Amino acid sequence: MIRPALLLVDLSYQSYRAAASHANLTAADGTFTGGVYGFMMSVCKIIIDNRVDKVVVCEDVKPYVRSLEYPEYKNVRRKQMDVKAEEIRDKHIASLPLIKEMLDIAGIPVMGVKGYESDDCIGYVVRQHRGRYRRIIAASNDSDLFPMLKFPNFAICKKSDASDLYTLDSLREEFPGLEPDDLSMVSALMGTHNDIEGIKGVGPKTATKAVQTPGLLRQYREQWSDLIDRNLRLIRLPHPTFPRMAIPGRTRTYKSRDLVKWCSMFDITTTRHMDEAFEQVSGQ
Repeated sequence: MIRPALLLVDLSYQSYRAAASHANLTAADGTFTGGVYGFMMSVCKIIIDNRVDKVVVCEDVKPYVRSLEYPEYKNVRRKQMDVKAEEIRDKHIASLPLIKEMLDIAGIPVMGVKGYESDDCIGYVVRQHRGRYRRIIAASNDSDLFPMLKFPNFAICKKSDASDLYTLDSLREEFPGLEPDDLSMVSALMGTHNDIEGIKGVGPKTATKAVQTPGLLRQYREQWSDLIDRNLRLIRLPHPTFPRMAIPGRTRTYKSRDLVKWCSMFDITTTRHMDEAFEQVSGQ
């Protein structure tokens, strides 16, 4: 029996990207529909181009356990948003209820655990359930997932070209001399885009050199052990306290007429591409 291919969708990333790409798309009554339309188009393209058999959408559920452990987590970047970014964020947030309605119509489950992020869900599935699938693809642009590329059947779809996947070979080309697990230590030393503070004065070049030089890394670990251990715990996917759980299954049987009827309420025209994609994963 051929094992299925699984697509794990980062809801926040895909919704934000869709809202930004279709920022002016609205229904006749003024409801913003660019987010849900763009989300459908993007996810359906990934499904078709990569012959996906099963889809699970992963969401963030606050308050994050990382924020409780480290209050600065994802705090600075929120304060630095400009007006345009705030407008897109608002449209992205407004799109989430519509996207979830659409997913329910399509029978696609949403996986979320209070206190954890979509990447935790993705990391958990890859670590615990990867043996069930011939390939797992994450639709995300988050570099925090790069260490998971050590698993041969995992890849990341982070570009508009749904067939151009980021793999272990891609990582080795972008970061010569580094392996997936090395990237976690590099981030722990220099800090991360999630506002996790690293060692003062240590940037990408210094952190990379340290990881490639055992003696130098040992010196950093001896001097900054508490900070490094804290950062490695915050960076790990899934978070060490993430609970054991099953992967959610379909929520209902997909019927094309139901999707057409729902989309018509928001002046969204469904395409053959959408219908083929949802039908393709209807047996998950």
